[in-house]
Amino acid sequence: MDTPVTDNERGNQPISLRKRRRARRKAIMKVLFLDYTQNTTLHGLKYTTEKDIHVTERVFWMLTFSLSLGMCLWLIHNVWHKWETSPVIVSFSEKIVPVEMVPFPSLTVCPQIKSRVTVYNYTKYFKLYFTGNDLPDTYNSYSNSSANITSDIRSPHDMQRFQDVSLICPLPFYIPTYDFDALPGPDVTNASTIDEIIRVSPTLDYFQDCYFMGTKKDCSELFSRVLTDEGVCFNFNGLAADEIFRMENIQKDYKYSDVEKRSSGWDPNTGYDNSENVDYLKQYPYRGQYTRDRPYLEVILTTPKEDYDDYCNVINKGYKVYAQHPASHPQSSVYSYAILPAQLSALALKVNMMNTSEKLFNYDSEIRQCFFSNEKYLKYFKLYTSSNCLLECMSNYTYKMCQCVSFHMPYTDSRSICTLQKADCLTEARGSNRKLIEYIEECECLPNCNSVTYEAEILKTEFHLEKSMTNLFKMSTGMDDVADYFNG
Repeated sequence: MDTPVTDNERGNQPISLRKRRRARRKAIMKVLFLDYTQNTTLHGLKYTTEKDIHVTERVFWMLTFSLSLGMCLWLIHNVWHKWETSPVIVSFSEKIVPVEMVPFPSLTVCPQIKSRVTVYNYTKYFKLYFTGNDLPDTYNSYSNSSANITSDIRSPHDMQRFQDVSLICPLPFYIPTYDFDALPGPDVTNASTIDEIIRVSPTLDYFQDCYFMGTKKDCSELFSRVLTDEGVCFNFNGLAADEIFRMENIQKDYKYSDVEKRSSGWDPNTGYDNSENVDYLKQYPYRGQYTRDRPYLEVILTTPKEDYDDYCNVINKGYKVYAQHPASHPQSSVYSYAILPAQLSALALKVNMMNTSEKLFNYDSEIRQCFFSNEKYLKYFKLYTSSNCLLECMSNYTYKMCQCVSFHMPYTDSRSICTLQKADCLTEARGSNRKLIEYIEECECLPNCNSVTYEAEILKTEFHLEKSMTNLFKMSTGMDDVADYFNG
């Protein structure tokens, strides 16, 4: 039978061997350290190990070296922190480029007449529902008889129509405390509301004449109807809806944009095809053109007096114009240019183009603080722009807050349009609050790495179209009593 080996007998020799190895390793490290301190170029370090130096001087050099090392580590930490927060240094290499290199802006023209009285008399129904006053004869002129108004105006169908039109007619300021939740009907509606809004809104008939690069064009060839927060507007030089939207992810019961003209000879990242055999005039979106003899785009707009409604957007008159990049879905903003009646308004455009080096593509977007057009995925939009991203973000936030969206916001279900009952919730969702700011920050709607921004100066003079047409008619016909013909 084998005799068992105790722990002491098993470990004596290995432990002794490990101690000798450890002592030898320490001696080698000490020799290397002394050799390093004697030959290093770091000033003061060799004085910490010299034998003939006084202990006070040795301590002084040790403290000095430690403080220097600590200061270096602190500076390195600051540089590293700066790299993490703002690693890319933006430098601008400014140069003037031909205006033909830049797309002409997408112009969105929004009539301030929201509901045509000749189609739907909003004031008449507003007085009935909100004031209960008897209707004057002037408001009965668009109905067959007073009896018909009395019997039909209170029907559920008329109430629904009134609520639909109220989505584009800002309610007067003197009823801000009205409880819209008390109105009859559901909180959400469907595409039938959009049909009603389009029916009562202005049409392209308001665009009397259009001239593009000096040539008269049919306005319907240049402008297409779009839905914005302003209601029905008309867009020029925007991309086709199926190029901007992911059609598979948005509802299909109504269109946010009727633009059908597709891009040609242009890419959002690389710009225009500048080959010699390319016809610039056939490229789309249209290029900017350097011209002085006459405007790039001329439009004569009319505002029929009989279409003005006393209570539907009575504060603003004329038109609002918005300029944006063609890849962005047309939408309104706080920045607009006013086109007023009886005035000639001329917009002088200034274009700023910024291109980002492709070398930054390998950096994370949080580092360079911008997105390339195909880099960030948007659920509702094919092309990334900061405005498209913000619109999608606001659509999602509005649904989260109100369980419905405004009629112009892209969404997956057309049966989720907010009605007038949700007016207070929509106002709160659009308001500036901490929840909205935090939600927008989570959306990460960074600027475009390759961007084009447009600025404009507007010049206005009087525009006597009526007098000019009247005088021209007199000269050609010899008749004097023609002023009444142009009264509208």
